[in-house]
Amino acid sequence: MARGAIHFHEAPWLEYICSRIRKFASPDFAGDCRDWALIMGGWRNVPDTVFSRSLELDQRTAVRDPDAAAAQVDALLELIPSEIAAFAGVPRRERPEMTDPSAGIVADILETGWPPACIETFRGIRGAEMDADGYTYDARYSC
Repeated sequence: MARGAIHFHEAPWLEYICSRIRKFASPDFAGDCRDWALIMGGWRNVPDTVFSRSLELDQRTAVRDPDAAAAQVDALLELIPSEIAAFAGVPRRERPEMTDPSAGIVADILETGWPPACIETFRGIRGAEMDADGYTYDARYSC
């Protein structure tokens, strides 16, 4: 029987869109933004009964402090010590979701190189989701 569920923010808001553009070369920027907004909005529509047995963990948190992330997962799933160590070890060794290790972390919308029209499209589509998720458009990353 499952002890709980973990929902990873697949990547922070800007990094996800930048990665998706690199990986798929999609000509539909607005569609990419809408897809991400739907994914993030969908998580908030999960019944409250699931939230009591779930954890929302941003990948950036797991990468920056794998031990703290593993402790959060342990609190939810009641892991044994070897499982805790294994979980904490993954972000230290692997980045399977990273499309371009040389791309770096994009934390400010002005670092994307997007033309003003794309920035406005992004803000228009993702604005409500960003507010709900607690993200900012600048290097602060989150509120």
